[in-house]
Amino acid sequence: MQLYVNLSTAGKSANRGSVPLSVRVHGIECGTVTVGTGRVRAFQPKHRKLFGSCGFQKADGCEWADRAVAKYIEAAAVHVKGRPEANVESAFIRHMLRPDGEWRGEQQPVCLAGLPLQIPVPVSASGAEVKLGNGHIDVLARLGRGGKRLRVYELKAPKADASGALDQAVAYLVALKFVLDQEGASTDWWRLIGFSAPPTRRPKLEAFAFVADMKGNRTVMDAAKKRLDARNSDSIVLGVMYYHCAPGGRLEIKFP
Repeated sequence: MQLYVNLSTAGKSANRGSVPLSVRVHGIECGTVTVGTGRVRAFQPKHRKLFGSCGFQKADGCEWADRAVAKYIEAAAVHVKGRPEANVESAFIRHMLRPDGEWRGEQQPVCLAGLPLQIPVPVSASGAEVKLGNGHIDVLARLGRGGKRLRVYELKAPKADASGALDQAVAYLVALKFVLDQEGASTDWWRLIGFSAPPTRRPKLEAFAFVADMKGNRTVMDAAKKRLDARNSDSIVLGVMYYHCAPGGRLEIKFP
């Protein structure tokens, strides 16, 4: 099970003194738990068509600590295998959060109250095409002591078309840069992603694709990186990381 904070939803609810957290199994939302200023943590199951047979009715409206909620979430986790991209995302975040992992804490997902934060941006991207819309960054990470680098990851499922992954990462990073540069509103955004104030020296910006390690993906990623580097006027660091899904669903990251 994973808990996520969605910035758009949290912002709409903040004035009511409560924040809804998305409860997910294998990357699929099975409900929300609303945390208020008091001790009440009300659970609301979601997607009755998918999870209706998992104790949906019994868990509806229960306090988070109620056994009916735990039984519902356990049954939901058994009931679904999850979306491949969502499974990759949750496994990737777990890798970053491991203190004994390959990053040794040097790369951390941006979190709010310890939960991965889904940051909305005013663009949506499909392949290399970018348009105004309601998109969100798959994973935003801070790297280096003090967050000297900000990296946007665009993740793709093992069998997904990855040809536009790096273009999408760049689009979301540029949109985030635009938001952080807005006079007046930027202080709140910098604080949201873990800085005490807008830094005097801006962190290095990086856009990365995270895709399955296949010959075809390496070919298209190499071509995309060369194409984007040729017109990169903002000194954005471009990169690609590859992964392999081992037996049992374990994610193996190919570190450079």
